[in-house]
Amino acid sequence: MMYSPPHFQVEDKEKVLEFVRQNSFATLISCGENTVSNISKIPLMLKDEEGQLYLEGHFARPNPHWKYLMDNPSVTVMFDGPHDYISPSWYENPTKDVPTWNYSTVIMKGVAGITDSSEWLLQSVMELSDKFENDSSWKDSVDKDFLRGLSKGIVGIKIQVKEIQSKFKLSQNRSELDKNNVMNELSSRNEELAELMRSI
Repeated sequence: MMYSPPHFQVEDKEKVLEFVRQNSFATLISCGENTVSNISKIPLMLKDEEGQLYLEGHFARPNPHWKYLMDNPSVTVMFDGPHDYISPSWYENPTKDVPTWNYSTVIMKGVAGITDSSEWLLQSVMELSDKFENDSSWKDSVDKDFLRGLSKGIVGIKIQVKEIQSKFKLSQNRSELDKNNVMNELSSRNEELAELMRSI
């Protein structure tokens, strides 16, 4: 797993899960013997089914990753959030510091299942659109038979989450003055990162 000093870890599980919901474009990594075998970028929805967490989405059918997962279901999933360069000139004593990078990420390890059920895929695509569409006009008007036809080009994935690790490197190891200076500087160039720093 990822190197993560204790002061960069977030113990509040709900904050970690909300981060995943807000940063759902994931990196899926599968490893073979002594090597990374497949990497894919897809959006994933986080679901809680009676206390068990799942990640749900779909692959393009030509992507060989899903075929690999059928025989090798263990998968690592990365969710990356806002990040940015941090200048030492923002600190109280810049002559005694060096540049760094603030960032946020959550890693989940799990077991993947693959499905090509057209009904499951249709429901999953609709739920995904609900998450990102501003209104329901597209969903209400789209030709469902057309969508079912398109579903032949995708394959569903459902990952049972087994392990969660977070790393939010957000100047927690700095003085309050330095941290506030960083947030003030970021407010004009990366408000999303500044806001995450305020919330941790």
